[in-house]
Amino acid sequence: MKYSSCETHISLVTGDYPCLNVVFHFKRESGFYVLQMIISSWLIVIVSWFSFFLSREAIAARTSLGVTTVLSMATLLMSTGGANMRVSYARALDIWFSVCMTAVFLSLLEFILVNAVDRREKKKYERIANDAKPSACQKIDKAARVVLPSCFVVFNIAFWVHFISQPFEPEKNLSLDGPTVCD
Repeated sequence: MKYSSCETHISLVTGDYPCLNVVFHFKRESGFYVLQMIISSWLIVIVSWFSFFLSREAIAARTSLGVTTVLSMATLLMSTGGANMRVSYARALDIWFSVCMTAVFLSLLEFILVNAVDRREKKKYERIANDAKPSACQKIDKAARVVLPSCFVVFNIAFWVHFISQPFEPEKNLSLDGPTVCD
């Protein structure tokens, strides 16, 4: 905490008063957020990618995995919503959770796409057991194995570089609801 007297005096109907500036410096410990929220959501996203490695015929397993990860992410979002102060702007945690939920949801959508393409292929052609040519479903799964994790890694790099490299400046990040006494 730092304080100093102002150069000006405030004149009111009741008299002249000296001014006092007080500056508080707060530091938030981020261990709780990193352990309970960031790592948990990161692991949920990674688990959602496991569906890319399951067989396209394992519909029940892929559905269960996709729905479970989406519901787990939604539960994590709901549990953090009540613990944090409501503000009118997007916080870093809001951006993080939005991207994680999008990644999990895209994993579920990838399964839906693979399932739809697989059904269409089965209707069109009689499947041969040992088909040497990879099907469209296999191509989608292989692309998803690379594209979605790569996008999430790029986001992680950009997110952490941006938010760790920015110094916290209370004068810019905090504001009072009215004019200060010394203004």
